[in-house]
Amino acid sequence: METRKGVLYQISQISYTGEIKKIILPTQYWTQMITLTHESNVERRLGTKKMAVRNTSNFHRQGVIGGVSIFCRSCKICQRTVPRRKVAKVLLGNKSLIEEPFSRLAVDLTGPLMPVSDKGNQYVLT
Repeated sequence: METRKGVLYQISQISYTGEIKKIILPTQYWTQMITLTHESNVERRLGTKKMAVRNTSNFHRQGVIGGVSIFCRSCKICQRTVPRRKVAKVLLGNKSLIEEPFSRLAVDLTGPLMPVSDKGNQYVLT
């Protein structure tokens, strides 16, 4: 660790490049830093991995990936524009033919339905 002009740096020794200095970002500036990185004019709406790489290249902070992930998931624009994961389709299984009526039943509950009935019922058992 090293302090220069009131700024605290973390110094890492790398054998092939010498040393790397990263600013240790105070907690009160962390949200602002993530916001600026996420909404930069160069690349709009960076994802979790790219934001984590950008933020850790010059700054040091514990829990970067977790904080960035939470921030991206809470971004209203990203929630509307990022495609959802597709659910894999499951093939229908083979069912044997019913030989005797009512030997197999299926029950389902539907509701709550609006408006509620006069007796206060809002669910239907089918």
